[in-house]
Amino acid sequence: MTLKNWKNKESYHGPPSTLIAGASKTRGNFQSHLVHKRHIQGAKQLRENEDIAIRRADKTAAFAIIPKQEYLTKMDNILADTSKFTKITRNPTEQIKKKINSVIDTINTSLSSPHFNKLTGDYSPGHAFGNVKTHKPNNPIRPIISQIPTATYSVAKRLNEILNPYVPHGLRSDISPRIPRNPKKCPCRRKSHYSIAGRRKSIHKHRR
Repeated sequence: MTLKNWKNKESYHGPPSTLIAGASKTRGNFQSHLVHKRHIQGAKQLRENEDIAIRRADKTAAFAIIPKQEYLTKMDNILADTSKFTKITRNPTEQIKKKINSVIDTINTSLSSPHFNKLTGDYSPGHAFGNVKTHKPNNPIRPIISQIPTATYSVAKRLNEILNPYVPHGLRSDISPRIPRNPKKCPCRRKSHYSIAGRRKSIHKHRR
């Protein structure tokens, strides 16, 4: 359900889908003529509603409102696909970190100068969230798995820097953060761990 179709929000007027699309393009001190105080108040009321999830709509500059339980159910169904995910019973972060550092030691000793820095500090499993496909029947969810907090992320960025110069320009990749501004409030987080089969990546879902 898009914002335009969401009912019973008396303080929210006008076409919200257009409003948010325009507001998302504001930069610096520029103030969008679409955003007024009543819109900000309405957005705060929506954010405080524990029964809904507000997610980005897939492939469009807008947001979607979906009942939280429906959102969580759709995410659970995606992560329950054993052809893509494997449930694990413990946090594998430290083990992955040790393996990566062992490989880094081997690489750095075989090169004239180190190409990789050893991993230090705290890391955690990644987490999954989803964007709503408002352009498709029944509004399915496009899953997104953020690897930013994981031990593999910085190594992946370094590999990207090394390999990109050897890749044709049109095929080059760019590793950039794609994560909710406040992941702690993302309703997709759970208390179970999963790993992506065949890719040795893990995700962490929390549930409030």
